[in-house]
Amino acid sequence: MVICPSCGCEHDGYSKKKVLAIIAVFIVIGFIFAFKYDSINSMIEGFMHGVLVDSRGKQEYKTIKIGNQVWMAENLKFKVGYSACYANLDENCEKYGRLYDWVTALTACPEGWHLPSSTEWQILINNSGGKEIAGRNLKNETGWDEGGNGSNSKRFSALPGGLGYSNAVFYSAGGSGNWWSSTEQNSSNAYYLNMFYQTSDVSDSDGNKLSLFSVRCIKN
Repeated sequence: MVICPSCGCEHDGYSKKKVLAIIAVFIVIGFIFAFKYDSINSMIEGFMHGVLVDSRGKQEYKTIKIGNQVWMAENLKFKVGYSACYANLDENCEKYGRLYDWVTALTACPEGWHLPSSTEWQILINNSGGKEIAGRNLKNETGWDEGGNGSNSKRFSALPGGLGYSNAVFYSAGGSGNWWSSTEQNSSNAYYLNMFYQTSDVSDSDGNKLSLFSVRCIKN
């Protein structure tokens, strides 16, 4: 027993235990909140688009976090080097972004971003369900020929920008999307990722470095 000098009351230590219990409850609540906050934040990052402003021309791009990677959720539109709009029409640049040869693509991304390697593309594919269904999860809900749209469940919004050749011939807008990687196959070719309107998968191949493909940048 403890006698309180100010009131003459007897205490048996209950108040001290009560205070300690309250403190313990607050600590537990704090841990739970922190865990849930991180979980909710991760879900938001994987669902909500961010915004990238390219300082070179103030062009805004949507961005999306998929796994631990942060990607542009639109094709690059910056005019630089050997690049073109599909069929040399400005409205196609607005719709699909520009098409770039490989050498130009290597340095076309905004500061703090870069052209993804084939390994980084593979990580995206793995985080999007694997090669067989990644196309469905990455393709936009509209814009692909003959109903070949995707679910866009990853908010990547892949569009079929087609491709171009060094002789100014363009092909397959609406039917395929082709995106450069930074990984070389040899002195003439480099690897790229492609998706087609009629399939749900993603494939990779190598193409001549003079070909014109789309560019998606990934954050450093």
